Amino acid sequence: MRRKYGPAQCYRCQGFFHSSKFCSRNPKCVKCGKPHLTRDCTKTKEEEPSCCHCQSKHPVNYIGCPRNPLNKPPPPPKVNYWERAKKRNEMQAAAKARATLSTQTNIQAEATTSSIQGQSTPSAPKTQVTSSSHQTHVTPSSLQPQANLPPMQIINQTQETSSSQQTTHSSPTEPAKTSMKNQDPPSLMYTFSQVNDPKVQEMIDVVQQFIAISKSNKPRAQRAMEIFSLLRTKF
Repeated sequence: MRRKYGPAQCYRCQGFFHSSKFCSRNPKCVKCGKPHLTRDCTKTKEEEPSCCHCQSKHPVNYIGCPRNPLNKPPPPPKVNYWERAKKRNEMQAAAKARATLSTQTNIQAEATTSSIQGQSTPSAPKTQVTSSSHQTHVTPSSLQPQANLPPMQIINQTQETSSSQQTTHSSPTEPAKTSMKNQDPPSLMYTFSQVNDPKVQEMIDVVQQFIAISKSNKPRAQRAMEIFSLLRTKF
């Protein structure tokens, strides 16, 4: 007798995992899939069979039927909670390691680029001396004295350059100051003529009285009171 493969199948309802001995479901034909018993089927050999499970053109007991439990994909394996947690921790650790490695590579690349730029940029041979009104470029060659000239000529040249720089750096307000300095001071006769002014005479009298009070033999407090009354101050 030929060995049967696959799960048990009912001859009455064509269901799986039970027998027809105790089946009480509605009958279905194994040939045409219609709701009648197989022995009552009137299908001929020329007609194509039909499956009641997948509506394909094959008998219901065909092992290659996609609705047969034998052809279903196996369920995924059960994974323990601790195994899932371990796998998740491993994935997180790998992601952190990749991030740290990328940061280290970026830092190294920046350091190499900065070192290359520092080597490529030459030292600046010129120094700039800036002012509010004029900018002068002073080079080290101009600061060094010329070997062919005598020392006195070198000193004269440096003095001339310094004076020229001072004149160029002078602000527009300096001409007005120089014009005020060039004015003649008041003459001596003019100062003596101002002595006869009443205000000047008044101040001279105040000074004389102040000297007289200070030289008197009175107590210090009394002298202070007299000075305050002379100056017309209130306290």
